[in-house]
Amino acid sequence: MSNPTVVKRVVGCFGSSQLITALTVLRCREQEQQHLNYEYKNYLVIYDLLSPKGQIDDFAALVQEMAELACSWEAIVYLKPEQLETLKYKLNFSKPAEIFSCIHQLIGTEQADEIYLCRNWTTGDELLTNSYLEADRICYGDGLGVYLPESYFLNRLAAYIPQAEQSHWHRLLRQWFKNSKESLKAALGLKTILKTIPFDRGYFFLPNALGEGPSMPATTIPPEIALEVMQRFKNLLEPALVVRLQALTANRPVMILLTANHAEQERTTVENEILAYKAFLQTQNPAPGTVLLIKPHPRDAGAKIQQLKAELSDLFDDIYILTEASLFFIPFEIFLINTFVDQELAVDSNVKIITFSSACLSLELFFKAKPVVGFGSAIVQQYFYEHCVSSRVQHEADLLSALAKI
Repeated sequence: MSNPTVVKRVVGCFGSSQLITALTVLRCREQEQQHLNYEYKNYLVIYDLLSPKGQIDDFAALVQEMAELACSWEAIVYLKPEQLETLKYKLNFSKPAEIFSCIHQLIGTEQADEIYLCRNWTTGDELLTNSYLEADRICYGDGLGVYLPESYFLNRLAAYIPQAEQSHWHRLLRQWFKNSKESLKAALGLKTILKTIPFDRGYFFLPNALGEGPSMPATTIPPEIALEVMQRFKNLLEPALVVRLQALTANRPVMILLTANHAEQERTTVENEILAYKAFLQTQNPAPGTVLLIKPHPRDAGAKIQQLKAELSDLFDDIYILTEASLFFIPFEIFLINTFVDQELAVDSNVKIITFSSACLSLELFFKAKPVVGFGSAIVQQYFYEHCVSSRVQHEADLLSALAKI
C-alpha cells in the first residue's frame, strides 16, 4: 500500500458540549473518507470560553482533559482571553502575514486541510479561517450540534428594540451585524481586515431546529455516533461521587435544575435570576422528600449557584450542587449517562429535568427524555430586564417548537 496522505485538521472549540460535537463530526468525516488512504493530524484550539474570571482556566483544563481522553492531538492550544485581546490589538497595525504567522506558530502548523468551527463570524473564528484560507471549512453548530444561523442572533438583538421602531432599526442592525468589523477597520485605516468566510459544509444533529436551515450543504449526524463519543468520558466522574448521589436519591423523587447564565449575559440581575428559578420551581409543586440537584451552566458564576442553593433551601430538604470541577464544566449528558439512565439510555422515571436552554434538545434527541422548559412569559416579564423580555420569550417558544420536531 502506498504511503498515506496526511490530512491536517484544526478544530476550534469554545466549550465542552461543542467539543463532543466536533469530535463526532471528525468521526463522521473519517467514516466518509475511509476508502481513502488518509492519516490524520489533529490540532485543537480552545478559545472564547466566556466563563467568569477565576473559573475560566478550570473550564479550559476540563475541555483539554476531555480532548485527550477521546482523540490523539498533535497540539492542544488554549488561547486565553488576554492572548486573544493581544491578537485583536495587533490587527490594528500588523500586516496580515504577520498575524497569520503568529496563529500558525501558536497552533503548531502553517497549513491545514480542514478546519472545524461552531460559527465563522467572531474574531476568534475569523482569525482561524483567514489564517488557513486553503482549508475546507466545516461547521458543526452550537451546543450539541444545533445549527444557529447568524440571523438568529440578529433577530434576538432586534427583539430588544421597541416594536414601533423595529422595522427601521432591524435594517440598521443587519447592516451593523454583517459589516461592522470591516467597516470600522476600513474607516480607521487599520491594516489587517479579517473576512467572514462562508463554510463549505456543515454537520449537525439538528440542522433545522431553530428556524432557518443551513446556508451550506449539510449532513445530519446519526445520534449513535455522538453516544459512542460520550462513552469515552464516563471516567470523568469519580465512582465514589456517583455512588453518593445514587444513595442520596434512591427511592426519592429527583428534580435536576439546569441553570443558564442569564445574569452573566446581562439579561437580568443575579438576584432576579435566582428569584426566577425559585418562582418556576414553585410552579412544579415538588413532592415532599424531593431531592434537588443543581447543574450549573459552564459559564455561570460559582457564587451565584451558592446563592441559589441558599434561596431554595425552604423548598427542598436536600439540595446538591454539582460544583466540583469535574461536574461544573462537563456537559450534562455525560453526567446523566453516569447516574440516571439505564442500559437502554432511558432516564429514570423518578427524575424530572428542568432546562432553560438548548440543552433540552439533546435530552430529547439522545435519551428520549421529556424535559421541562421554563420560565414562561409571566416569570420572564417579572424578573428579566424589560428590553430582554421579548427575545427571551421568543427563545423559549423556539425551543418548545424544536422539541416538537424531534
